[in-house]
Amino acid sequence: MKRKKVRSLLPLVLILSAILILGAVLLLTPKLKIELVGEKEITVAYGEEYVDPGVKAYFGKKEFSPIITDGKVDTEKIGSYSLTYSVTRKRTTKKVSRTVNVADLTGPVVTVDGEVTAYKGYPTSDITLTYTAIDLFDGDCTSSVERVNNLDHIILYATDKKGNKSETKIPVKFIEDENPPVITLKGEKFMLLNPGEKYTDPGATAKDDRDGDITNLIENSGMPDISKKGSYEITYTVTDKGGNKTTAVRYIVVTPKRSEKNPGQKVIYLTFDDGPSPNTPYVLDILKTYNVKATFFVTAQHTGSLPYIERIHKEGHTVAAHTYSHKWEIYKSVDSYFADLDSINSIITKYTGAPSTLIRFPGGSSNRVSANYKKGVMTEIAAQCYAKGYVYFDWNIDSMDTSTSDPAKIVYNITSHLGNGYYNVLMHDTKTVHRQALPQVIRYGLENGYTFLPLDMSSPAPHHSIKN
Repeated sequence: MKRKKVRSLLPLVLILSAILILGAVLLLTPKLKIELVGEKEITVAYGEEYVDPGVKAYFGKKEFSPIITDGKVDTEKIGSYSLTYSVTRKRTTKKVSRTVNVADLTGPVVTVDGEVTAYKGYPTSDITLTYTAIDLFDGDCTSSVERVNNLDHIILYATDKKGNKSETKIPVKFIEDENPPVITLKGEKFMLLNPGEKYTDPGATAKDDRDGDITNLIENSGMPDISKKGSYEITYTVTDKGGNKTTAVRYIVVTPKRSEKNPGQKVIYLTFDDGPSPNTPYVLDILKTYNVKATFFVTAQHTGSLPYIERIHKEGHTVAAHTYSHKWEIYKSVDSYFADLDSINSIITKYTGAPSTLIRFPGGSSNRVSANYKKGVMTEIAAQCYAKGYVYFDWNIDSMDTSTSDPAKIVYNITSHLGNGYYNVLMHDTKTVHRQALPQVIRYGLENGYTFLPLDMSSPAPHHSIKN
């Protein structure tokens, strides 16, 4: 009975053993696997190169190849592409698939012509850009470009019909704006007014090569007090966006205009010392414009300008002697003074044909500097002048033109001292400011009944009190 029971269990045992053996065989036999590298579905931009991430295949724990791929991706065509990867080992094949979508993902490409520059101090919004925006599908999208101006760069956003947007950052190179604006005064630069006379400022205009018309930015200061005699400056100032500032000045002289019923004899002798210089031709041109004659007490300080002495003489002005060297050392003795005088007279003779008997002492007859070289030398020189046939001329109006850069002050210093009589006016033809004041002085004199004459031996000669 027991033997029969054992026999009935034997098939079951055999089956279980077979299962166990089969399981062991299956466990010990290497498995074939294939895995995608990367995503199962990939989207790539149209026109871009597609680089497949591939797959990995294993037989058991060992990675191996070959791997066969079925399918191809054409990035020059929009669409979905299927790639199938398969691997076979010992009559076993494994497969895996990937989907690749080729789509329009990029916005237009923006191209800017040339380097973008701007002047320092100017906003980038002032910059004119030339650019194009081209899309792979839509072509020219330039009209879609939106511009954003920043402090040091500009950004251009371009959008295609599918909504793809591109961003292009454009750096700006900043350069210095070295050209200041130009102010142009309206009306006269020099104006003479009676005290209390109504004054309306003519104004000015301003233009800049970058900003254009900036007249509205002009600021002015220094409006004259017409109730008081004096000289005034109205200053006009304008600044462009680059920080370049320009100023212009109008000169106002407030002084009574003479209107006596019986003015008597009114003569102005304009005298110019220390030339000729590069400025002398401009002075001569002004005198010629108004048909006015003057006197030039010449020196040899500006050797290149000495030929102007000939023009002075030919145009009817008086050429008189001032000094050859214009050095104070000429006062160390009477002889040294007259030796210097002879030297300048030799120059005068060269250009006019004769020496001059009209002289003006450097510093005037009242100068005190001569005392540093010899006591009493000016008294001795003045006494010998007449004995030698010379007449010396001081002045009774000092324009003070060597101590100011303000032409209006020169005009005021002269016109405010004029009355009835003879006026020997000390001026100089060596600086620009001297010639800037001259036209207004002449106009004032002509408008108020003065005659302008050159000096000669018979002219009244104002003399200062000799101090040495």
